[in-house]
Amino acid sequence: MSQENMELTTRLETEQHMAKELATKLSDMGVELEESKQMLLVRNSEVQSLTEELQTANNNLREEVIKGESVISSLRDELDVSSQTFLDQIKQKDFEISAIRGEIDRSSEPLREQLAKKEFELATLKEELSQSEARLTEQFVLNEDSQTFRNEAELTNSLRQELQLAQESIRILATENSQLKAMLSSIENHSSMEPSPGESSDDSDDPAVTHAGHVYNGDAAFNIKKLPPEETSIQATKNTLEESSPYMNGDVSEGESPLDTDSSEDMNMAPHNSSPPPPPPSKYTSREDMVDSLSASIRQLEMERDQLADILHRTQDQQEDDIMRLQKHLELQLKQQLQQQYRQVQEQFQQQLHEQQQKIQLLQAVVEKQKDQIERKEEPELPNVPLDQLSDKDMSHEAIKMAFSKLQARFMKLMNEKASLIERIQELEHVTIQLSHETETIGEYITLYQTQRNALKSYYKDREKIIAQLSSEKANMQDKMNQLQELVKRMLEERKELRIQQHQLQNVINSRMVAHEHEAVISGTQHDDDVVVPRAELSLESETNSQSWDDTDVSKSSSVDETENELNLLQNEVELDQNDGTARQILQILEQLGPTEDGAHKGGMSPDLQSREFLPCRSCGGRVLRL
Repeated sequence: MSQENMELTTRLETEQHMAKELATKLSDMGVELEESKQMLLVRNSEVQSLTEELQTANNNLREEVIKGESVISSLRDELDVSSQTFLDQIKQKDFEISAIRGEIDRSSEPLREQLAKKEFELATLKEELSQSEARLTEQFVLNEDSQTFRNEAELTNSLRQELQLAQESIRILATENSQLKAMLSSIENHSSMEPSPGESSDDSDDPAVTHAGHVYNGDAAFNIKKLPPEETSIQATKNTLEESSPYMNGDVSEGESPLDTDSSEDMNMAPHNSSPPPPPPSKYTSREDMVDSLSASIRQLEMERDQLADILHRTQDQQEDDIMRLQKHLELQLKQQLQQQYRQVQEQFQQQLHEQQQKIQLLQAVVEKQKDQIERKEEPELPNVPLDQLSDKDMSHEAIKMAFSKLQARFMKLMNEKASLIERIQELEHVTIQLSHETETIGEYITLYQTQRNALKSYYKDREKIIAQLSSEKANMQDKMNQLQELVKRMLEERKELRIQQHQLQNVINSRMVAHEHEAVISGTQHDDDVVVPRAELSLESETNSQSWDDTDVSKSSSVDETENELNLLQNEVELDQNDGTARQILQILEQLGPTEDGAHKGGMSPDLQSREFLPCRSCGGRVLRL
């Protein structure tokens, strides 16, 4: 029994101890319940404030989102409208540029055609110059050949004359020898006869007579030895040839007159009664002077031709240099304008970027504020139940679990809304970035259009300057061509005058040659008169000599005149045909290069085209307004 009592006492002690612990636990639970009630009240108040703040924040966010969407829609509409207008303007400008380029190409086509024509004309002129040079060389060669032929003909004629004179001198010597033989035979017959006594005085006089006869014969022999007929005839022919050779050759040597030759010394030994003084030299004393003058005029024409060719080459080089300089100047201007416009575009782009960055920063600040507010309000929301209405049953674990589940669902809902809002903000940022890129591209298009427009304006101005320069150069070239045409006409007139003077000189030379030949014949007959011959024989010999000399002179002069006239006619015909053909070709080319009917506006744009306003496209109409 005692043991059972001991066990019961121990059990009571343990139960009492457990009861005490339970009482302490109950007291602790009561304190915790009070604290939990206070916490619930605080939580309920905080949840109510958070819900109110979340509702206000949500309302504000919704309003801001609506405003942002409206702003974005308006910006999109504005950007669409502006981009459409810019695209339309760019299309219009492209049409304008294409139209301007087409008109520039059309206006440059006549210039290209004119340049091609001028190049073709220059090529033809060069070919004609080469042909004229070849013709001139051929003419010089023909002149040299004709001069050699003339010299050979003169030599042959002089040799023939010398042969004829030698034959005549031989014939004269033979007749004189026969006469002398007859005289000697007659003298021997007279001396062989015996004298009579009544004729002593006559015999005394006979030696004198015979002596006189011998003296006479001796004087004749002395005279014959002194001036034999061969030497006299040869000297006469030499004199005639030497006097006529300068005129036949067409030139007299400088510093030497015809009287300085040996023939002049021999003629000075004879009497000077019938020799007239030499005629004064005319303007063109010889044919070589005429050839020299013609060659000088041809050289002058060649020099003028070379000068004109040099001027043409210089003008072409100057035009090429001017075009290269203009191209370099245009390239530099375009580079400078592009650099300036690139800088302006960069500045505008930087300004736009700065503005957009400021807007984005503001949006980011607003979003961050909203994020902070949402993060601060992530605590669970409890049901709005007053503390008085809560009972012990409501404060069970299940009720608390339900409250936490509701708060968790509300929190998840808010987080989903926050994620959707963040996605929407990212989409809006992406849209703003795209719009900024589009604005950049539109700005680049605008700058490109402005640069192209300025470049076209500068190109158009430079083109007008080039056209004005070309027109002025064309006018200068036209003046030079007119001067060249006048010079060619003057050259033709001078050539006609030279031909007339050449013909007159030829006639004068022929007449002088005939006169000198007759004078030589007369002087030769006077040399022959120094020989003492009987009068009957002298008369017979003079008649025969005069007839022979006249025949020879007539035949010689006629043959020389005919040959020279034929050669001169052939040369004149060849020169006339060649020179007239080249001169006519030059005049035809100069007439073709002359001004046309539209000479004032040829090579440049007409005032109608310059004052015309080009429309942007084919479907446009009305008046163009420049902003």
